[in-house]
Amino acid sequence: MADDAGELARLAADPRTPLTTLQQLAQEHPELRAAVAANPSTYPALVEWLGRLGMPDVDAALARRAQPAAPAGEPGPA
Repeated sequence: MADDAGELARLAADPRTPLTTLQQLAQEHPELRAAVAANPSTYPALVEWLGRLGMPDVDAALARRAQPAAPAGEPGPA
């Protein structure tokens, strides 16, 4: 896995990142947990684990993830 902080952040947010890499990032890089939580490819068990950590930024990312997306052409909440 890459060592560059920018590359790690890109991997954490990329839906194409392998699930094992997302898990490793979440365990080894607490600063990337919110990005992993927001990643739509993060698997349910990892999402559940992240939700039990009690980290406000992770909880906020998980809350955003749980909100349904606004249909195309319609504005989101104000």
